[in-house]
Amino acid sequence: MGNTICQTELEERTRKDILDLHKICSTFDQTAGQIYLSTELNYDKTIPAFYLMYEEDKLIAFLMLFMPEKGEAEITAYTHPQHRRRGCFRTLYERARDVCAAKNVHKLIYVVESDCSVGQEAMKQWCRASYSFSEYKMRWNSGQQDSGLIDHKISFWPVTIENSEAYRTVASKALEMDDEVEVFLEAVLPAGNRRGYLEYWQGMPVGVCHVSFDDGEICIYGLGVLEEYRGKGLGKEFVRYVLNEVKDESEEIVIEVDSDNQRAYRLYLSCGFEVEQKTDYYEENIEEAACTIRLAKETDLERVNELRRQVNAVHVAGRPDIFKPGFCREMQEVAGEILQSEDGDIVVAERDGMICGMACVAYVTKAESPYNLERRYYSVEEIAVEETFRRRGIGIQLVEYMKQDARRKGFDRVELDVWEFNEGALEFYEAAGFHTFRRFMEYGLNE
Repeated sequence: MGNTICQTELEERTRKDILDLHKICSTFDQTAGQIYLSTELNYDKTIPAFYLMYEEDKLIAFLMLFMPEKGEAEITAYTHPQHRRRGCFRTLYERARDVCAAKNVHKLIYVVESDCSVGQEAMKQWCRASYSFSEYKMRWNSGQQDSGLIDHKISFWPVTIENSEAYRTVASKALEMDDEVEVFLEAVLPAGNRRGYLEYWQGMPVGVCHVSFDDGEICIYGLGVLEEYRGKGLGKEFVRYVLNEVKDESEEIVIEVDSDNQRAYRLYLSCGFEVEQKTDYYEENIEEAACTIRLAKETDLERVNELRRQVNAVHVAGRPDIFKPGFCREMQEVAGEILQSEDGDIVVAERDGMICGMACVAYVTKAESPYNLERRYYSVEEIAVEETFRRRGIGIQLVEYMKQDARRKGFDRVELDVWEFNEGALEFYEAAGFHTFRRFMEYGLNE
C-alpha cells in the first residue's frame, strides 16, 4: 500500500498529478466528466479536502471532499486502473471519514457519473451508501438562444459590499442556507473567478445567482428566487440576463440541476440548455452507523438466535432442496455451545442498547495431511444484520472487528463460505475485501 497524505490546499505539482490521474481514469473508463479542485465554497476550509496516495512518487489514488453545506461532504474519488481492488479507496475513505466525524460532518455523499460502469458497480458493492438522487449537467447551445426582451420591471445588479445585506437576506431564504451564505458571499466579493448577481422586482431584491469561471468554462450555480415571487418568470429572466452578461467571455456555459426539480429542468431547456451528462449521488450517514462491537454474553443469546433464525430463513428460501425450514432446538443450542467453547466466539453489534448484528466465528486448526500443510485460520461461520439496520455500515464494522481480532489472536487469514444464490452477501463480502479462492460445483441429474 502506498503513502497516504491529506492537504487543505494543493501545490501546483500535486494539482497536475491529480489532473493526470483523472485523465488516465477517464480514458480507461470511457467517461467525459470534468474534475473541479476548488475549495472556495467549502464552509470550513480548515478541514482537509484532499486525500492522496502515492507509490514510488506516483499518484495512484485520490479523494476530494466538497463541503458547501455544513454537516455534509460530497466525495469524488479516482484510483489508477492498475491499482484497483487493492484497498486504495478504502484507505483514503477511512482517513477522510475519521476527519469528517471529528469535525461533525456526518453525511457523506458519493458522486458517481451515471455512465461510469466501474463507479456504479463499486457503489453496488459499497454497502455503506444508498442511492439518493441524480443531477443533470446541462450545456448552453447558443443556437437555441431565447432573444426575447427582458421585462422592464426587473433589474439586475452585481453583488457588492454595498448590497451585501440584501444578498444575505435573499440568499438565505431563496437557497435555504444558513452559515453557508457567508462562504458564498466571500467567494464572489473579490474580483476573481466568481461573480454574484441580485435580481430586483419593482425595486425589491427577490433573487440571487452565481457564476464561476474555470478553464474556459462558465458555470451558473446557486440560482434562486424567493418563494413568494416564484411563478412570475423571474427565474427565466435571470438566466437570460446572466447569459447575456457572460457569453462574450465564453460560450462554454453549463448549469446543473437536480433530476427531481422538473420546473428548473424545463426552465433551463427553454433557455437553450441541453443535457450533457447525468451524475448519481449516493448517501451515507456515518453518525447513524456508529455502534459498539463486542463479544456476546449469555444474556445476548436470545437476540443472537433471532438473527440466526433470519440467516436460516434466507438459506431455506434460496435452497429449499437442502435447508430445513424452522429453527429447531438443536440449532438454537449451537449459540450457547459457541460461548462455552474455547474454539470460537460470537461477536455482536449494539446500537442504542439493541443488538442489531452478530457473527459466529470459529478458530480453526487443520492438521497436516498427505495432501495439505497444517492450516490455521479465523472462520466466519454465520453473520447477520437486522434488516432495518442494513446499508448503514454495521456489517462492515463487524468484519473490521473480526479482522483485527484475528490479527490479535495470531491468525494470518479470515475465511468464510457463501452460497451462490445469496448475491447480496457475495457483493458485501467482495466490498469488504474478500476474494474467492475455492469453489464447490454441482450437476443436477434430475434437472
